[in-house]
Amino acid sequence: MLDDLRILERVYTQNIDTLERLAGIPPEKLVEAHGSFGSSTCLKCGNQSSLEYLRGCLFSNKTDPGQANAKNKAGGVDES
Repeated sequence: MLDDLRILERVYTQNIDTLERLAGIPPEKLVEAHGSFGSSTCLKCGNQSSLEYLRGCLFSNKTDPGQANAKNKAGGVDES
């Protein structure tokens, strides 16, 4: 709403749940002070994954979500 009126300059948040994104705040105007669950990066291989991929790994009890193949980079879920 404030962005539609062109008066929103920036939104600072300490939340990590990405609710601001769901509310429609443009990503370029968000400052996520503590990071967020909007994306994840494997500390071993550096592959970046989407929230959906990470959530799938967590709920399927995968011990190392970073070991996924190229589907991981695209945000897909590795079925193995």
